[in-house]
Amino acid sequence: MSTSEAEFVGASQAGQEALYLRETLKDFGCQKQTATQINEDNLACVAMSKTPVRRQLSCRIDIRRYFVRELVKAGFVKLIPLRTYKMVADDLTKSLLSPDFIGYRRVMMGQTPFALKLLHS
Repeated sequence: MSTSEAEFVGASQAGQEALYLRETLKDFGCQKQTATQINEDNLACVAMSKTPVRRQLSCRIDIRRYFVRELVKAGFVKLIPLRTYKMVADDLTKSLLSPDFIGYRRVMMGQTPFALKLLHS
C-alpha cells in the first residue's frame, strides 16, 4: 500500500473521531462552528481529500474510506498540510537525531506546549 493510501485511511479514521467528538460536544451545548483541523504531512492525501477524482494511487482505497471527503465537503473537517519535521508523532515512527527526539518527547510528555515546539521549528 502506498504512503498516500495509508495516510488517507488514517485521515478518514481521524475524521470519524473528529465527527464523534463534535457530536459529543454538541450534546454538552458546545457546538463547534468551524472545521476541525487535522494536520497532515502528505500533500497527496490532502489533495485526495479535496477532489472526487480517483487517481491511480488511490484506486485500491475502499469506498468507505472516502468518508473524509464528505466531511471536508460538509465543512466538519479540514486537512491542514504540515511539514513532516513538525509532526510530533514522527518520534514514534522515524529515526531522529538526539535533539529532535528529546524535543518531541518533551511535547508528548506535556513538558513543552505543542505550539511552542512549532514556533521553534
